[in-house]
Amino acid sequence: MAVNSTIFSKMVPLQCADAQQTVAWQGASVRHRVLLTYGAFDGLGGDDTRILRHLSTLCDELIVGCSSDLLLAERGVMPRLPFATRFALLEKCRFVDRVIAETSDHQKRTDIVNYNAAVFAVSQDHSPEFDELEDIAQVLYLPTRRIPAPTFRGTLAGAVA
Repeated sequence: MAVNSTIFSKMVPLQCADAQQTVAWQGASVRHRVLLTYGAFDGLGGDDTRILRHLSTLCDELIVGCSSDLLLAERGVMPRLPFATRFALLEKCRFVDRVIAETSDHQKRTDIVNYNAAVFAVSQDHSPEFDELEDIAQVLYLPTRRIPAPTFRGTLAGAVA
C-alpha cells in the first residue's frame, strides 16, 4: 500500500503555546483547550453533574481531580463514599475526559503544568486563594452550589474566552 507523501508534507508538528496545544494541517488549526478542576464529588449528585456538564462545554478536555480520603480527612471532611467509588463514578461520567487523584493541597500547580491546562476552575468559596496560579492558567471561580441552574448558566456563559 503506497503512502501519499503530499498529505504528510503538509502536516506541521504539534506546537504548544500558552497552555494550549495547536495542531496545524493544510492551513487549518485546531486548539485543544484543557480545563482542570478538583473536588470530593461525594455521591456525584445533581449539582456536581450540572457543574461538570457546564465545565465540559468550556473546553475540549475536562480533567477532574478527585480528593483522596486522606486529604479530605486532613481538611476535616468525612466523605460518605470511599475514594475508589467516587473515582469510579467520575470515570463513568460522560462529561469527564480524565480523572486524577488529588492527594495534596500543593499539587495543583504541578498538575496544571503536567496536563497543560489552560483553565483551572474552583469554587468561589476559595477566592482569591488560587490567584497565584494565574501566571500559568486562567483561574475561573465558580458560583457556589446555592445558586439556581439558570443563574449558574448565565454566570458561566461569558466566563471563559
